Amino acid sequence: MMRSDAPLRVALESNWWSEALPIAALVVSMVSIGLTLWFRYSDRLRLSVKVARAHPVTDSGLGQEHLSVEVVNRSRQQVTVVQDIVFESSQGDSAIALGVPLNGLTDLRLPKVLGPGERVTRYFPLADLKLTASRHFRQALWIRAKVVTGHKDVCAKKSRALLAELVLG
Repeated sequence: MMRSDAPLRVALESNWWSEALPIAALVVSMVSIGLTLWFRYSDRLRLSVKVARAHPVTDSGLGQEHLSVEVVNRSRQQVTVVQDIVFESSQGDSAIALGVPLNGLTDLRLPKVLGPGERVTRYFPLADLKLTASRHFRQALWIRAKVVTGHKDVCAKKSRALLAELVLG
């Protein structure tokens, strides 16, 4: 006969899936959170603004020199409204919008709806910009184009060379 006062020991056997199941659930939930955040923030409004020199060619020939501001909507689904395009300086001043629609090139009347993949170019006569810059931006360190939309304001790169050309040139 066996003694009954000895401690009873029981060996519990567990299956491998009972240990792996919580780890798999954690991995699936982390992937789900990651994908949710990715799709939530990847579908935001993305606008790019570029400033360049332009010599528009119209029906009457080569036009006067302009500065072109191109706004491109790079988002996949977001639509926005371009309300205004201005130039701002390091002093915090913003010059009035001087852009003009050029006959035969664009018909940019603001506000304008800008859908996914669409672009808008507005031309500013360089002579008018020089006059405005010499009045408003003499003490500034830089100048840049600023696009005012229904969602947010988007700015082009700051340019000291452009400011020097407009004020001094």
